[in-house]
Amino acid sequence: MRGPYADLIKHDLEDLYLRERARGMPMWRARLRHVRRLLNSMFSVWRADQQWLGPDGGWERRMRGGSMFQDFKFALRLVRKNPAPVSIAIGGLALAIGVVAAVFTVVDVTMLRKYGMDDPASVVSVGSTSLHGWSYWPYSRYLRMRDEATLVRLEASELSKLEFSTAPGADEGVKREALFVSGGYFQMLGGRPEIGRMLEPADDSPGAPLVAVVSHSLWSRTFNRDPSIVGKDVWLNGKAVTLVGVVRPEFTGPVSTRPSIWISLATMDDLTGESPLDARSTAEVDVIGRLAPGAQMYAAQENLSAIVNRLRAEAGATSSHAQSPVILFSAASPISGRDAGESYIAIASIFGIVGLVLAVACANTANLLLAAATTRKQEIGVRLSLGASTGRLIRQMVNESVLLALIAGGLGFLLSIWLAPTLGSILNLGPEVSATPDIRVLLFTIAVAVVCGLGAGLSPARHGARGNVLSALKSQSGVSAGGPRTRLRTSFVGFQAAVSVFLLVAAALLARSAILWSRTDAGFDADRLLSVSLGGSRAGFNEAAYVESALAALRELPSVESASVVQNLPWGWSLRRASVDAGLTSYQVNVNRSDESFFQTAGVRIVRGRPFTREEVAGEAQVALISESIARSFFRDADPIGQSLARIPSEEFRRDPATIIGVVAEAVLTPFDAEVYGSIHRPMKRLTAGDPKKSSSPPGLLVRTSTPARTARAVQDALRRLTPRLPIEAMVVRERMNSYFGNKQMLAWLAVPMALLAVLLGALGVFGVTAFVVSQRMREVSLRIAIGASAADVQRLLIIDSVRPVLIGLCAGLFVALIGAQFTARMFDLSGISPHDPVAIASAVGVLITGALAAVIVPARRASKADPATLLRSV
Repeated sequence: MRGPYADLIKHDLEDLYLRERARGMPMWRARLRHVRRLLNSMFSVWRADQQWLGPDGGWERRMRGGSMFQDFKFALRLVRKNPAPVSIAIGGLALAIGVVAAVFTVVDVTMLRKYGMDDPASVVSVGSTSLHGWSYWPYSRYLRMRDEATLVRLEASELSKLEFSTAPGADEGVKREALFVSGGYFQMLGGRPEIGRMLEPADDSPGAPLVAVVSHSLWSRTFNRDPSIVGKDVWLNGKAVTLVGVVRPEFTGPVSTRPSIWISLATMDDLTGESPLDARSTAEVDVIGRLAPGAQMYAAQENLSAIVNRLRAEAGATSSHAQSPVILFSAASPISGRDAGESYIAIASIFGIVGLVLAVACANTANLLLAAATTRKQEIGVRLSLGASTGRLIRQMVNESVLLALIAGGLGFLLSIWLAPTLGSILNLGPEVSATPDIRVLLFTIAVAVVCGLGAGLSPARHGARGNVLSALKSQSGVSAGGPRTRLRTSFVGFQAAVSVFLLVAAALLARSAILWSRTDAGFDADRLLSVSLGGSRAGFNEAAYVESALAALRELPSVESASVVQNLPWGWSLRRASVDAGLTSYQVNVNRSDESFFQTAGVRIVRGRPFTREEVAGEAQVALISESIARSFFRDADPIGQSLARIPSEEFRRDPATIIGVVAEAVLTPFDAEVYGSIHRPMKRLTAGDPKKSSSPPGLLVRTSTPARTARAVQDALRRLTPRLPIEAMVVRERMNSYFGNKQMLAWLAVPMALLAVLLGALGVFGVTAFVVSQRMREVSLRIAIGASAADVQRLLIIDSVRPVLIGLCAGLFVALIGAQFTARMFDLSGISPHDPVAIASAVGVLITGALAAVIVPARRASKADPATLLRSV
């Protein structure tokens, strides 16, 4: 130890040691205390001797975090001092951040995560210009393109759903997404096994054994990560398939739906019943490719286009797309490719909505901090008088806001752990998508919390640190803050109201549309119908003979009441529409062809006239039935029976007229579309294979039964006995309708809570600010009551002052909502609902005003009941 006091300190420490020993303290303990005192003394002398540290605290201060951690400690004292307003701010912000984190989790796992491929920038989707960029090609053409391409390596895949079970003889396995792939699929994309091996070119050869690899998720959930599953069998569509490997968790491949199982294309016919794939197959497959090293996308596109044009010339075909039949898109990630623009718009729309909710929460927090800043004027004056700069005060208040936001972010992340899987289940993401927050979501949540803290605290800090020392020291905490602070608080409240009413109007429109869909009478017996679609290759297929045999086989089943053939199945994948020009209005009508028993089978009621006869269907007679809406629109008071279909202003009906023999009740046989009105029914065309007039959409079978779900398996078995190679898909019509309605209702379920959350946050903010402002105006309230104002007068004054900014914001938000309603209607398909629906708008305005009034009435009533004498004595 050095310094002028070193000897004195050393003497005192030795004296203390001797005294402790004389009192009987053990030697080891006395020596330990002596060493500790010596080290503390040496450290104190050394710290005092370091003049270079400066007045700001030097290295020790920096080791302790400097002024930031001191500000955090002071902020925690403010939390303990003002628990109610701070709790409101933290709770509202935590709720909003939790929602944002949950939405980010879902968007991240579905759209932002990579496919897990090697060099994803060189992977492309091979689109066809005749299919508007969709990457589907006949298998035979894919083989020629693969063999002749020089600048890109091509592979193919086909997605299907198969019944999966781990034991033989299961009555009905769970449906799993299975991806049939060509032999070099995994090698090209860089898919690697977690255990076992991947599919190889030898597995995609004729006669190869049935082998498959499964996803890491399926392996974890179903097989509990058992490494011994390699070499064991699972059952797909009732057939044994040997597992040869498990794919690493990061790999999914460039497909929109994540598969659970990968199988070779050569074995697809064994599992699905379709025709074998060979050099003459017309079955379509999804084609992807990888650019050769150094190759450019446009050069590879020209190379493939030249090949396709040559193949078309060899077949003697011509096309309007002959110059560029191939178009390549990037397949690097889920948001790239032909729909990249729509993906970015969807992401921007999603985060725009949740961003508005987050902005309301930030405005809520900022308003409460701004109101709280008015009570700290004396504290600010003292700090200014002691030499603190305005920048230092602003930094302190911003640090306090960031601390509150970080606390809210932590709570929000914990909330998202429960909320994200719930949102994933509502959206039906599928078993392969795990919507669980991870480190990426945690980092995102922290970033959002910091941004919210800065955004919510900067404006209150800037206004709180304004002023001079004298006015700050003279101010009294009970005086209301006016001027810019009041105007800023009003602006925050108005902003909250504007955003809330905008979201409420959008949510109300979606809710109204969902309610309308759910209450709409379909006009036919959807609960008793089973639709059967016939897929696969049609080469050499005698359609008429098969339909006759299929109808006879179905009508023999005990549970089948009736069966009929129809060109476009109710709520199926194919539609037939005709354009109608009625003056200045142009729209479409549905056109369907069926046999004579369709109306009885579907339960479509004939209002007037009669249905087709068997002879008319066999002879393809020029007769038709029209729906009631078409009869009202084009025949008005006249009887349409016996009149010509050509009276409807459509070029198609003028070319192919028919005599109207009946009018049917309105039936919703297709998904809702705002530009489609009415339907026309004509006899089925019975065409044989090779007919040039043959429709590209094969007909389907409609079965009427009291138990469609249980009858589906019997129907499939009966039809497969007729033609085992023809794929059969039986679907309950009500389930398809519920799926469509469920998507619409899901939008409402998501939009309505978001809007109500914004209203809740806004109401909390209005309540907190109103309660604080009322407490600051208690002197004014006591004076008004003392000079004769009634409690009702005081309540009216406080409520009007508090609700005024809400009404201003409501008007602004309503104006924006009315302008944006057209965009909302187009994006979310608000069929049957006007974008300016008065019920939806009135409901939104009513909810917001009710929430605002509930938030201001409680503080106003409490203030009006106060004793003026007690208040005046306490001021």
